[in-house]
Amino acid sequence: QKLFGDWSMLAGSPRDAYEHYNTCVELSRYCGDTIWGAAAVEGMAEAKVFTLICCYNMIHESRF
Repeated sequence: QKLFGDWSMLAGSPRDAYEHYNTCVELSRYCGDTIWGAAAVEGMAEAKVFTLICCYNMIHESRF
């Protein structure tokens, strides 16, 4: 699931990426795999920041 999240980020779809990372975190907790879980949490943060930056740019560009 993390790889799907990474690919979604590369494709410019942070919302889809966030969902994939979230699924990865849940699966990692179930399996006890902290490394993949931590990498997925990092991806979730990246997707959230990317979404906020895009929203911020859309708001400020619409003023002109």
